[in-house]
Amino acid sequence: MSGEPPAIAPSSEELSGAELAVRAGVGIEEVQRLVTHGVLVPRQGRGAPFRAVDVMKIRVARACEEGGLPMEGIAKAIRVGHLSFAFIESWPFERWAPRGPRTHAELATEVGLPFESLQRIVEAFGFARPEPGDAIVAAERPVAALIGRAMKVGLVDEAAAVRFGNLYAEALRRIAAVETEVYHSGIEMPLLRSGLGERRTMELTEEVTELLEEALIAVYRRQQELTWTEHQIEHIEQALEAAGVRLPPG
Repeated sequence: MSGEPPAIAPSSEELSGAELAVRAGVGIEEVQRLVTHGVLVPRQGRGAPFRAVDVMKIRVARACEEGGLPMEGIAKAIRVGHLSFAFIESWPFERWAPRGPRTHAELATEVGLPFESLQRIVEAFGFARPEPGDAIVAAERPVAALIGRAMKVGLVDEAAAVRFGNLYAEALRRIAAVETEVYHSGIEMPLLRSGLGERRTMELTEEVTELLEEALIAVYRRQQELTWTEHQIEHIEQALEAAGVRLPPG
């Protein structure tokens, strides 16, 4: 029997325990530990016991531990009904398994980048610094594809790509921080105080989240239009000056 990790059906939401471990970049023992503590709840009946969204539950639980929260305390809060990781099921991140490569080494080969370059670029765009055998996060792939193509045709070099990544990550982190603050104080807490549970609160805000993503892209396009127009005006002014056209004082 091959020692390679199990392949993940790219179009399926359902995952076995082994597939979930590969997708989350953890060992099967970690999956079993989080099941024991109630963070992960295997589905009963037909089909695989886990879903793609359980990857995010693993990430959040591990982030809690890295931040100093004891897993035993998390498990106790789950047992007495004060905490559930079900709210993550309405998050808009990582809803399905990615197609294509499963490791960062494979991703580097696919997009035509040396692994060390991919490593620096992925980290600059706000993702965890990967090792060659680490499972990829689905959101990393379009970033890698973009930069791989841009570097191949000579639009940017690695230094410029890293600079872009740092700028995008910092700007979007600030936007996300403000969104979280507004959501917590203006939406989440009032709804919870009204008696709604976490799951229902997240359901009510899911539509707003989808509209927010559309609005964010629209605002970004508007800022692109303004910036590119200003840039083009500078080129037009230079062309007029080269043609001997006298321009009014600016």
